[in-house]
Amino acid sequence: MKIRKVLAGLLAAVMVVPMAACGPAKEEAGKVKITIGNWPADTDPSGQERMAKLKDEFMAQNPDINIITDTTYYDTKNLNLKGSAKQLATLYACPVTEVSTAYNAGYAKPITKYMDKYGFTEAMNPEVLSVIKGGDGEIYAIPLSAYKQGFYINKKIFKEAGLVNEDGSIKYPKTWEEVAEYAKTVTEKTGKAGFAFPTINNVGGWLLLNIARGYGADFVKQNNDGKYEAIFNTPEFVEALKYVQDLKWKYDTLHSDTNMDQLGMYKYFATDQAAMMIATPPCNWLYSDYSMDFDNAYVVPMPAGPKGAYAQIGADINMISSEATDEQVEACFKWLMFMGNSPQLSDEQVEKIKSEYEQSVQKGNPILDRDEFPIFSKGDAFEIRKAARADYVNVDMSNYEKYFDTGVDVTIFPEPPVCAQQMYAVLDGVIQELITNKDADPAALAATACEDFQVNHLDKLD
Repeated sequence: MKIRKVLAGLLAAVMVVPMAACGPAKEEAGKVKITIGNWPADTDPSGQERMAKLKDEFMAQNPDINIITDTTYYDTKNLNLKGSAKQLATLYACPVTEVSTAYNAGYAKPITKYMDKYGFTEAMNPEVLSVIKGGDGEIYAIPLSAYKQGFYINKKIFKEAGLVNEDGSIKYPKTWEEVAEYAKTVTEKTGKAGFAFPTINNVGGWLLLNIARGYGADFVKQNNDGKYEAIFNTPEFVEALKYVQDLKWKYDTLHSDTNMDQLGMYKYFATDQAAMMIATPPCNWLYSDYSMDFDNAYVVPMPAGPKGAYAQIGADINMISSEATDEQVEACFKWLMFMGNSPQLSDEQVEKIKSEYEQSVQKGNPILDRDEFPIFSKGDAFEIRKAARADYVNVDMSNYEKYFDTGVDVTIFPEPPVCAQQMYAVLDGVIQELITNKDADPAALAATACEDFQVNHLDKLD
């Protein structure tokens, strides 16, 4: 999903890369041309100015490379549109859910040898590495940022509802049943929504997976013939749907907005209209867009269902067009390393990172004392980044200690391997029906959604 920004909030915006209107740039006149996408748009003049300076600096240091810029970020639709027309940028950006799409369609260059050459493979967090490979075991993407979903609590509302311990600390739900109970208490005591849950733009379906996994549901499997099968028409998934339905009709604690997108969820939470939500730290929008007090957000691990606690991981990534030459691939890696997206960081790159932290602080964003889900788990990059941000930390880290507690038993899981966005859209419709129709049948909805996803999406894969 293209949403949350982790350390990416600082770096992804300057390291992502999509398409060129005329296809991948080619070498000419002694220069290697590469197209860099996800460039700041006209609506972000300060971002354009910053990136223009970095572009000029890079080309001054690498006079044999010429950068062409583009502002596109790829979703499933335009990835297929431009990919089939061979008009992808040299280096293009998209959600990690599109790795399989690009791999299966032949849009992405295998880059394992380059990842090995520059030390990326050895240093990378294995949990991140596992989601950037194609079916042939080759690496097809360079992660820019990674995330692990957590559970957010509005401290002000919890205090109003009396959900505090004797020492004044905030109580927090450790199971989904406790979420429902706490949400009911919030609504009864304050009149506010206990839990904000989005229903449109694929976000409801995306977040639902955390709950459903906790109930024992799974979603997609690859059979021996290589084809994919939808497998969520199960009693476990039906139980998860019944839970969502109960939040609305049994506990009456969901927000009244039945067409809530992700930013709507953030708004309700940040403006003290909803007490709990699923989100990914540091969730900059809460503060930069809605002026939430940093200290009012308390982030804890994902609650557990009958089968345990599950938190989804994902990433924003770059891929390199399959049309790129070896020289262009090398140029892309030089750009990425120049921008600090590598396991090794020079003093100059550290200063760039510090500058990004400083600008983020000026925008009103929170800076935590560590990466929320590090891309690199070996080498010096993790500690160097941590040291670089030390002077910019502007939050009370006690509000995040539970989220970062490695002793908490939470199983992380990746997004579905194929057609994830399409599945989220199907599940959005299920959630909308559950919370708008008191008599909706979760079992019937599960069966219909599973068949819809299979017939209209998985069966159409090449």
